[in-house]
Amino acid sequence: MVKSIDIDGNRVYLELYKDKEMIDSRIIVPANQVDDEFVYSRPGTSNEIRAKLKNSFRSAYQNLATIVGIWQNSEDNPDRILINKSQLIILSSKESIKLEEGYELFIKSMDIEGDKICLELDKDGKLVHEEVIIPPNDVDDIFHYSRAGTSHEILIHFKNVLRTPDQDLVTIDRIWQNSKDNPDRILINDSRSMTLSSQMPLELQEGYELAIRFADIEGNKAYLQFSRDGEVIDSKLIIPANEVDDNFVYSQAEASNQIKVHFKNAYRGTDHSLAMIDGIWQTSGMDPYRILINDTQLRTVSSRFGLMLEEGYELEIQSMDLDGNRVYVVLVKDGEIVASQVIMPANEGDDTFIYSYPGTPQEIRVRFKNAFRGADQNLATADGLWQTSEVNPDLILIDDPRSRTMTSGTTLALEEGYKLAINSIDIDGNKVNLDLYKDEIVIDSQVIIPANEVDDTFIYSCPGTSQEIRVRFKNAFRGADQSMATVDSLWQTSEIDPNPILINDTRSQTVTSGTPLKLEEGYELIIPSIDIDGNKLYLELCKDGMVVDSQVITPENEVDDTFIYSRPETSQKIKVHFKNAFRGAEQSLVTIDSISQ
Repeated sequence: MVKSIDIDGNRVYLELYKDKEMIDSRIIVPANQVDDEFVYSRPGTSNEIRAKLKNSFRSAYQNLATIVGIWQNSEDNPDRILINKSQLIILSSKESIKLEEGYELFIKSMDIEGDKICLELDKDGKLVHEEVIIPPNDVDDIFHYSRAGTSHEILIHFKNVLRTPDQDLVTIDRIWQNSKDNPDRILINDSRSMTLSSQMPLELQEGYELAIRFADIEGNKAYLQFSRDGEVIDSKLIIPANEVDDNFVYSQAEASNQIKVHFKNAYRGTDHSLAMIDGIWQTSGMDPYRILINDTQLRTVSSRFGLMLEEGYELEIQSMDLDGNRVYVVLVKDGEIVASQVIMPANEGDDTFIYSYPGTPQEIRVRFKNAFRGADQNLATADGLWQTSEVNPDLILIDDPRSRTMTSGTTLALEEGYKLAINSIDIDGNKVNLDLYKDEIVIDSQVIIPANEVDDTFIYSCPGTSQEIRVRFKNAFRGADQSMATVDSLWQTSEIDPNPILINDTRSQTVTSGTPLKLEEGYELIIPSIDIDGNKLYLELCKDGMVVDSQVITPENEVDDTFIYSRPETSQKIKVHFKNAFRGAEQSLVTIDSISQ
């Protein structure tokens, strides 16, 4: 029985029953590989319907899919081909594709990320087949329009997409158009970069216009409509490469002055957005040979306050996507917007908070191993502290490589009146916004991106003993009503006498957030929280009811797609192979392609 599927539809929690009694449970991680063809054969016949899908798209308004081929033969005479189309068709969740002999194809549902589709095939109004399809969703970044029977062409290249709360944006960096009446005449050949919003169509020559209808829920794809003289004549789903583009560059028209700002990373918090800037270059509009700014100092820019430049310029964060991977910035001069750009910082691992008191070689370094965002609290693991004195920089005040868990409700106390606090953690739990205090005043703020590497084993030793507890986690799962994890190795020695091995168990078992894992000598391991993606666990180890240690664990969560059950003391075996999993708005589905009992 499928009890639950995680929010992304990547993991399944199963329970096996015999005579209405649960005898086993398991977390399954299907491969969820590309499977882009919907296939239906009417039982007992060689009749077949096939539809090949190129991509899929989920927005707040409707779900869409691009079909690149449909094939159907007749039920009564399979040698008779009824449909054999290879042209592009956009299928909407608000419509259906009418086939022959009473068949109709619908988008029934789509997963939260818009990468998987549940398609439904009806015959004469009754459901005959449903299937989960996973299109390749490859990069497809050029809108190409050709007028039938002519060499008239329009080509538009899309660089990136950004979805914000109030508008959708795309960056276009190439437009080419020739005349419909005289194809040898080139009307537009422009390789300048420009930002286009859903509120502002792109006007072309000869009455053509391209409009962004909307971006998908993840902000990676855009649905376009192409019109001429107000009438829609084409539409397409665009998937730009969305590659790193971390420099804001502006040159004043008819002048050689330049402003360049390099963005290191971006961060979206609950109440404001931040970006870390580590390079600014500006030359004068009056004298381009005069360098006004050449600064590589690291600084934080917030959506609350802009970056002040010279000669009346200011760079402002206008908006940011939900994941904090794309930033829409505008350049203002004397209160008027003169340029805008979508910035995509590299957001590379940057795991160490570094601060030096101005004018001194003093240094504070705090290294972060991972970050975690739970339903009720945010956490980060610091595994390296270093601090020298601001009075005497040769004096090392702290040099501590021990691992410790910081929560959003507490601070990390340092020497000489300093302390470090978690301001917030981004929605994915991958970036941390930290504030450094000195005598209760914030003196620095930084965005840190820990490596968040696989760290799947909880390890504890009672201080002053050689006792050891090791618990290895294979995967984690967050469902709608409970969270759980698979443990596949337990090891415990005694804290009184480390020589006896109390537990040495390599059997796989499912541990839920509501049921502690009982160990020996009064120890038990509890899962207080699992992050929203089900990739990390926050664990607490208790001894006689008191918390003695806590850690953030990141299991591998590798593909594990076969449910296997063997009845104890028998050679009976049940094997079920899962091809994919799907979680939609109304129901969850799994595709099974092999059963053995």
